[in-house]
Amino acid sequence: MASPLVDFTCSQWDSASWAAERSYGDLRRHLWTAYAEHRSVPLPSWEQVHLALTTFDIVALAPETKTHYYWQKSAEWQAARRAAALASLHAQLE
Repeated sequence: MASPLVDFTCSQWDSASWAAERSYGDLRRHLWTAYAEHRSVPLPSWEQVHLALTTFDIVALAPETKTHYYWQKSAEWQAARRAAALASLHAQLE
């Protein structure tokens, strides 16, 4: 009913799920690619989704943002994820 991108914020995932990720965006890329392959409607490319979700992580994990995404994880995890998102954003924009 909502945009499929909502599920890919992965805000409900536990820390063990994220610990399996080798580098920022791996899990989302894998899941989005599988999801898009099974849909019959045109969807954004992985690159477009990655840019959107990277930006989301930077904003949603900012200390001054008090969203549910923010408070479900430790401050250390949030800072590490935000830093990884920022590095990824720089790489995407080069």
